[in-house]
Amino acid sequence: MLDKEDKNIDGVVVGTPDHLHAPVSMAAIKRNKHVYCEKPLTHTVLEAKMLAERRASIRSPHRWAPGPGRRGVRLLCETIWDGAIGQVREVHVWTDRPLNGPTNGTGRKV
Repeated sequence: MLDKEDKNIDGVVVGTPDHLHAPVSMAAIKRNKHVYCEKPLTHTVLEAKMLAERRASIRSPHRWAPGPGRRGVRLLCETIWDGAIGQVREVHVWTDRPLNGPTNGTGRKV
């Protein structure tokens, strides 16, 4: 998706399964995107060092904010409200966690 939509994406929220946090964050950082990553940011110290080194090598005002979800939602909102990433025209969100409890695919609660 990043390859195909690069020019249309300003930032990335990484909420994938834990083992993908570092690779997805690195892919976004390499494209100079704002990155917010749910915890844990990495599985190994080496992954953490690689992310930190890559981020430090890019001179940009873009934010990189690893952290827990609830704090992150507030931080993300404040970043948008402060205009740090410019005018937000569109947001795409996906989750595998139903907001109103588990359903059987028909929208009815199980």
